[in-house]
Amino acid sequence: MNRKCSPKEIAVQRIQFSMLGKFKHHFENDNEASKPLFMSLFKSRESKDEENSSSNLRKNFGIFSLGSNSLFRTPRTKTVNFSSWFPLATSEEKTILKEAQLARNRLEQALNNNREPEFIVLAIQGYLRYLPDLSIMVDAREKKDLQLMSYEWKSNFAVEERFFEEKYHSFEIAMVLMTLGIMKLRMANDKFGSASEAEVNEASHHLGEAAGIFQFLRNSVLPDCIIDVGRGSPPDVHPVSADMFYSLALGQSQQLILRRGELKGMSDGTLLKVALGVLEYYEAAEKQAASIRGCAKPSEYLTKLAKYSSIVLKATCYYYMGKQAHSDGKHGLKVACLRASLETLTKDRLKKINSKFRFDSLKQLANSTFQNSTNLFEEYYRQNTSVYYEREPDVGELVFLAGRSLVKMVPFALPESGIDRDTIAKRLELLKRNSIKESNSPQRLDDSQTFSDFESEQKENDPISTGEKRLPQNRNRENDTDSPSAPPSLDVE
Repeated sequence: MNRKCSPKEIAVQRIQFSMLGKFKHHFENDNEASKPLFMSLFKSRESKDEENSSSNLRKNFGIFSLGSNSLFRTPRTKTVNFSSWFPLATSEEKTILKEAQLARNRLEQALNNNREPEFIVLAIQGYLRYLPDLSIMVDAREKKDLQLMSYEWKSNFAVEERFFEEKYHSFEIAMVLMTLGIMKLRMANDKFGSASEAEVNEASHHLGEAAGIFQFLRNSVLPDCIIDVGRGSPPDVHPVSADMFYSLALGQSQQLILRRGELKGMSDGTLLKVALGVLEYYEAAEKQAASIRGCAKPSEYLTKLAKYSSIVLKATCYYYMGKQAHSDGKHGLKVACLRASLETLTKDRLKKINSKFRFDSLKQLANSTFQNSTNLFEEYYRQNTSVYYEREPDVGELVFLAGRSLVKMVPFALPESGIDRDTIAKRLELLKRNSIKESNSPQRLDDSQTFSDFESEQKENDPISTGEKRLPQNRNRENDTDSPSAPPSLDVE
């Protein structure tokens, strides 16, 4: 026979279920696509196998919408003319400039035609091999000799859709690498909805590659841009932008591991530690997104994306914390954790974020977390108020332990340059000296007709000798010298 509830218990239950009723209207949606993502994860393994739940779950595997409706615009860039920037280039440098020009033209065409991420990545990889050589050529010259150098790019995520112009080479490297990292994020997102384990692993690999690119960008490229970054610079070259994308990439990768753990029926304690690891990455990204200042304004979408991700993962952590407390026999604590999960998902800040931006995948995850937390809260609350009568801690008393990070980045580095810095500096100094002498002589030699150190010294010691006598020898010497083979060009159809 059921025990009759006291008036006080009835009043408390009315308050609780009234609160649940207010919670539910935030997440109700009749669309088929918004059904819970992992309700079946908490059934028995037998029922999971019977219902083939893993296949159904992976259909909604996307975490962030980085596809065609992405906040990230495919950037644009204007044409450059490398040969005009280096009028005194040696024959070796001219070969490199020619190949670099062709590779950059391919990249420019891929970006301006808004090609697929995979195609843009191939174009970037074909251009990357020349960036170190161009850096050495720039470093070997004085700033006054590079007045024609100018790069113009549109940002990946700035509010302003205009071309940003900068006159330093590190800007070019930063924009190319930022675009490469974001394209890797988009390639990973395309694999999230796959039912193939191999493609999900490929998505994880893309995220690791993206994290490695952003770390290299932050540590090796952006420090050279700090002096030149100002309010007119795009947020792509702000050091904190690379930090934020690094955190987002690893957070997404860790969240894929969380999904796998749920599908494999791992223990609640293990899932809690993995979820806490995801939360730490997203909270770091949220702080970093709010710190991108002193440059052109980045899209507000980034800040909201990181904040929404933190809120949903925090609710998920409370959910697993409650399940772990149930396993440990801490009945008051498990009720408090499930209550905290529901309250986290229904705060005003979450409603404001979701009303302005469409985070469909995250909204589905929030919906499923809410429904799972609601079901367990009702069950745990009835158990504690009718059997155990344990004190329910306040939300402020709930403390998360440190999470466990299970993801690693794929290290990234630019290709090695085939140019020797000292040799280029010596040749450039000699070219300048010869250029001055030739400008004062009655008959000026062509820029491509250079002298070796030995011939130059002999000419200075023998004023009677002329350029006409030395020129054929110089041509023969150049023909005898093996010029370095140019790197193979990227064939893009």
